[in-house]
Amino acid sequence: MFSKIKKFFKKQEWIYTVIEDKTVAILGISGKNGQFQCIADVRENEKKIIFFSVCSINTPDNKKVLMSELLTRINHGKFLGNFEMDFNNGEIRYKTSIYFGDLDLSNDILENLIISNIATMDNSLVAIMQLIFSDISPIHAYESIEETKND
Repeated sequence: MFSKIKKFFKKQEWIYTVIEDKTVAILGISGKNGQFQCIADVRENEKKIIFFSVCSINTPDNKKVLMSELLTRINHGKFLGNFEMDFNNGEIRYKTSIYFGDLDLSNDILENLIISNIATMDNSLVAIMQLIFSDISPIHAYESIEETKND
């Protein structure tokens, strides 16, 4: 399955790095609202693919509770994937995953797993950055996501 992920990245003309002795690839993404790293982790033995988009800035300690509220608001109603924050270091990432079992996943499924992940992180970056760098409330930061959807 890892070879399919790498083939998909090449088709997108994305530059990526494979972690030696692992089925993990890392790439940088420049979206409409900012830059972030992505990690594709293929666990062949477990028959799982996990794709993360990692925010480039960690949440400061004094904003972690507010950020958890914002991420909960964003997560509500999400069908595919979720935001998570490491309370130890403030790292924010969006995760999509799939258990593929004995299935030979189509390119469309892989594309949906990866592109929807990247789009969600990029669309949410404005709210995340507003919360980190200003005194905006989580609800107002969340509303900025809704406003950019309408643009």
